[in-house]
Amino acid sequence: EAPPEKSVWLGPFARASAAGRIFDAEETVMQSLIENEIRPAYRTWVDMLRNEYASYCRDSIATSEEPDGDAYYRFLVRYYTSSDLTPETIHIKGCEEVARIADAMSAIASANGYPDDLVGFRSFLANDDQFYESSGQRVLEQIGILCKRIDRKIPEFFGRLPRMTYGVESVPEGLAAHVPPAYAQPNPPNGTSSGIYWVTSLPERCPSYLHVPLTLHEAWPGHLMHIALMQEMQELPAFRRYGLANYTAYIEGWGLYCEQLGHDFGFYSDPYAHYGCLEMEMWRAARLVVDTGIHMKGWSREKAVSYMTANLSLDYATIEAEVDRYIGMPGQALAYKVGEFKFKELRNRASRDMGQSFNLRGLHDRFLNAGPVTLDLLDEHVQGWIDSVHQNTHGATV
Repeated sequence: EAPPEKSVWLGPFARASAAGRIFDAEETVMQSLIENEIRPAYRTWVDMLRNEYASYCRDSIATSEEPDGDAYYRFLVRYYTSSDLTPETIHIKGCEEVARIADAMSAIASANGYPDDLVGFRSFLANDDQFYESSGQRVLEQIGILCKRIDRKIPEFFGRLPRMTYGVESVPEGLAAHVPPAYAQPNPPNGTSSGIYWVTSLPERCPSYLHVPLTLHEAWPGHLMHIALMQEMQELPAFRRYGLANYTAYIEGWGLYCEQLGHDFGFYSDPYAHYGCLEMEMWRAARLVVDTGIHMKGWSREKAVSYMTANLSLDYATIEAEVDRYIGMPGQALAYKVGEFKFKELRNRASRDMGQSFNLRGLHDRFLNAGPVTLDLLDEHVQGWIDSVHQNTHGATV
């Protein structure tokens, strides 16, 4: 219901104007379209949802409440995680991860003035102005600087880099309250434009201690670098090159793994940044518990929100939006942590089995040149690399 001149639909015109390109006549036409066509269409849609669609919806939020819902949820878990882990196993692993991460958080809190008081430390982080920029523009500027610091580290850890680059933009204020604090818009496969790392224009949704893990996950070496490389793999069949959403555990597992690379990059020496990394880990670990809690154990929305509120320092609106996402997309949120488990397992296996022959840069290239794959195929791909290095080393020795 924002007036046309403040509508998110006018965002491209505002960005064009900032770049010195003026489209006054077209902007006037667009304002008329917003007022006379787009907004009435949305009102009609909302009216249908409220007065027709809603009356046919069930009260329960659990997939298991539908006919054959339990079997369907198990199918979704297999589809999104590309693993044989059951919802029961994932729920237990999630509870274990939440406990482990909470212990690590408590250690940081105790070392920084809050002994045995993680709740107090979270309250400090949520309310101290030092962690929040004064405007969305300031957030954008700080993230832009961080991106260049990360770029400096990339060649030390990766041999394969994409030709495509990316930019950083602010999420329009009209959308910022309804989308994640940061997200990636990959470049199109035809290479006609770069990827975009979108960051919120609401400073309260993106405290500074989350900047590093968010950026590592969404930009480089996370999604924007990963997907740019895959878009350049013209030898891939179309269903893989254009169907990245079918490989959620691989794509999102890589994003979470990249958050942990902040330790290798030396970006978590600051205790608050280190806590931010743990906060992001906790966010995804809690998903394992909450998603299965809702759709397997029959948790209410209120119980899910309460559980996440008790374990995270995210603002309440973000937590509500997250829980609503898990309700509406059963199983999808499980892919992140399950995928990360596999990347960590493969790194540990390669380091252990290869000994002095292990090369982290080579492993990362192996991860990335697999293309979009299921986790079992990623395992085969990396194990083949380990075996080939062993064979070459043995041959050289002989």
